[in-house]
Amino acid sequence: MQITSKAIAQTRPAFSRASLSFTFLAFVALLWMQTLAAAARGAPATFADLVEQVGGAVVNITTTTKMATPIGPQGIVPEGSPFEDLFRGPNNRQRGPRSASALGAGFVISEDGYVVTNNHVIAGADEIEVEFINGDIFPAKIVGTDANIDIAVLKIDADNPF
Repeated sequence: MQITSKAIAQTRPAFSRASLSFTFLAFVALLWMQTLAAAARGAPATFADLVEQVGGAVVNITTTTKMATPIGPQGIVPEGSPFEDLFRGPNNRQRGPRSASALGAGFVISEDGYVVTNNHVIAGADEIEVEFINGDIFPAKIVGTDANIDIAVLKIDADNPF
């Protein structure tokens, strides 16, 4: 038997319009039911409501890392370079130790001061500080890290729960 283009045009689609319409309506009904269930649980209706509910748990994380200082301007510019003088301090003194700062964000996950952030934010840091939205700043200690999934857990101590 030979199939012609006329025979192909007369074949029925695998799904009828009625079954596609029913599937679409079932999907919309399911989505609507999930929305109602979320509203009943007290889920925020807008992004502003969400920020109002959990905004206090979001913190800024500041890290400081001490950098090794080369003796003299070597390593920055080649010796004898006309720019060599630009990398020395006043009166031809060598510059002192340097430090680098980094910023990141995290979330307080428990009332006793555990904070989750990204590992790359705190990797190699000598000092870590956590700042709350009200301006309170606390030093933090690293509890654990996993560079493979880029996550870190910090601990801050204070008299009041968080």
